[in-house]
Amino acid sequence: MTVQEIISSGKLELYVAGSLPETEMREVAMYASQYPEVAREIEQIELAMISYYAQGGNVISEQEMNRNLTQLFASGKKEEAPVVPMPQSRGVVISLSRVAVAAMVGGLILTSALAVLMWSQQKSLRTEIAEIKNSQQQLLAENTKYKEADAAYKKQMQLVQDIFTKRVEVKAVAYNPFTNQPNTLTKDGNFILLYWQPQTKKVLLLSANLPQLSANEQYQLWGMVDGKPVDAGVFEYNNGQFEASFQKDISGAGAFAVSIEPKGGSKSPTIEKVCMVGSL
Repeated sequence: MTVQEIISSGKLELYVAGSLPETEMREVAMYASQYPEVAREIEQIELAMISYYAQGGNVISEQEMNRNLTQLFASGKKEEAPVVPMPQSRGVVISLSRVAVAAMVGGLILTSALAVLMWSQQKSLRTEIAEIKNSQQQLLAENTKYKEADAAYKKQMQLVQDIFTKRVEVKAVAYNPFTNQPNTLTKDGNFILLYWQPQTKKVLLLSANLPQLSANEQYQLWGMVDGKPVDAGVFEYNNGQFEASFQKDISGAGAFAVSIEPKGGSKSPTIEKVCMVGSL
């Protein structure tokens, strides 16, 4: 390494602070003995550190000084201040005094404490920022759902309020209209309220009161067009809960009917399971 590379490596500051591994401490000491420029740089770092902590107005007691020195040289070494060989142009060997070393140790301890405090504050701030972002994302998601629900409601009300829309009550029948057999699938009081706009062909199921079906069954709506059933889609009714929804478009309907079909619906109604009818 060149002299400039040694000086700019950052090791000299760590050497003065005593934070380098033993092998690197010896290596820097060797550089200082070989290159006067390195020795002068180490001296300047020492003086700068001592001046920095002295300007802070910190007074280190003899007891605290000794405690810092003991902690620094507690690995079985003598408590005398370490001698850092730094040959100058005159060949003078400089030793750090106990006061200088204690000042640096006290300063390093203070610097470390401040670093830990700043790290803790930054970590806490990052956590708070993450929580705020998460809350914002949740609010945005809820706001999106609200807007979608509001738009769907307005669209439904627009159809209901249209003067050309027809209101159809699909009710349980006593007898199956196709087999003329008694209807045991639904009973009096079961109904579906739907709105149909002949011009736009839109069909809206708005409310219902129906028996609960098994897990592998669904209700299916049919539009009766020229006496033939046309699929208007399946819909859910679970535990008394019914969500208003648009079905498949129907053109030229003369009536509507409901049958009970396998999950997913059928291409044509199961005749014996037609249980509700609503005429226009």
